[in-house]
Amino acid sequence: MKKYHFAIIKILVFSILLVLSACKTIINNISDNEIPHAYRIGFVDERFELVSLVFRLAGKEEFSDTITDYQNKVVFAFSKYEQHPVVIYTKQNLHFGYDAVFGMAIHLEKQGNYFSLINNTDFLFDDFGLATRWTSENSAEFVKLLNDFYVYINFSEFFHDNTKYFMDISERFKNEVYNHINFEWFNQHGINSNNMRVVISPSSSHNGFGGWIYSSDPEETIVYAALPVSTNYRSYLNFVIHEFAHRIGNPIAKLWYVENEEFRNWSDNSVDLIRNPAYPYGLIMAFEYLTRAYTILYMVENTNANLLQLFSAEIAMGFPYIQNVYALITDHEIIVFDISNVLGIENYIIGDEHIFDFHGNLIKWYFLDLLGHDLLLENFIFTSGGNIFNSQTGDVLLVVIDDSKFLYIDIGSMQHRDDIIRMYSIFALD
Repeated sequence: MKKYHFAIIKILVFSILLVLSACKTIINNISDNEIPHAYRIGFVDERFELVSLVFRLAGKEEFSDTITDYQNKVVFAFSKYEQHPVVIYTKQNLHFGYDAVFGMAIHLEKQGNYFSLINNTDFLFDDFGLATRWTSENSAEFVKLLNDFYVYINFSEFFHDNTKYFMDISERFKNEVYNHINFEWFNQHGINSNNMRVVISPSSSHNGFGGWIYSSDPEETIVYAALPVSTNYRSYLNFVIHEFAHRIGNPIAKLWYVENEEFRNWSDNSVDLIRNPAYPYGLIMAFEYLTRAYTILYMVENTNANLLQLFSAEIAMGFPYIQNVYALITDHEIIVFDISNVLGIENYIIGDEHIFDFHGNLIKWYFLDLLGHDLLLENFIFTSGGNIFNSQTGDVLLVVIDDSKFLYIDIGSMQHRDDIIRMYSIFALD
């Protein structure tokens, strides 16, 4: 498959892209099954909020959002504790973030006002063939300092003071996404559907994470998906399935990366430190490829999702070989992308040329007249955002960058931002 050059696209888009022991009246209609721990309010987990706060104060960009009122409330309440020993220790010694932070959170258990690591820490200490992250030494020191931090800043009171907000976002997520997940689908792929947990993090507004707690009996492994909070969960089904699918994809990817030279080359060739800094190694890209392939498989088998659209979204996000990887787990035959099969129409008119000169690089785009054909925008996945095209909801554009062509479908304004920032579903054309 043709590998597209995405360096200029990065300029145009924003990276994108989910204590309750005695107070059961707080739960409303969220069942006990969905709240397996005493430190959860709805889908919000006190452990993850606490550990995320430490990494926020330590300056980790992926935990530093200040888009929502709640995030600003967190900053206002706790920024004065930036010199606490756990923050200093994290800044000086823990040179990692992302899913490693969530991994720490799910391996904590709480008694009274103190946290400790559970006995099974295999996932937490797994380096996944990459640089060492958590170790028995740094995790022990971190948890010791974390306990002092938890009591010193009175985090428990802050967490419970936001109960209504946590329940509101949990109820909305449950109704809009959670109730529509076919958990039983995962049984055929080695995940016990009864051991799947969702965490919604109001501290985050763009990162999702997968994680699990191993068991000697694979059926007893607990699998987690952590998602950011949102005012609109329209596209979150794909998001949550992706985080769960890491449990399916990662072990296969680790094996194939060693044994399948072609797959390893696809993964290595897709590393782009500018476009996808969170995936700096070929093995991490391998994890992402298999996870995304299984996510697509779920969406095809359980929803009305368009396979072509799912492939195009992944290609536009920097995974040019996604069709090839999908073909390794299915009987898929490679599809050639063009405007007609993406839109599902044969006739259209390409409008006048518009040009944007970005430091000598010409970006050209053309509005398409679909001759009265209406697209169902809810069927298109949000890929990226931008603001140079002056488009409106429902507009379709042919965008030419260097020698590559893309189809941009405006699906509305970006949440939390000015209306001029548009959300696009982007398709790379052959």
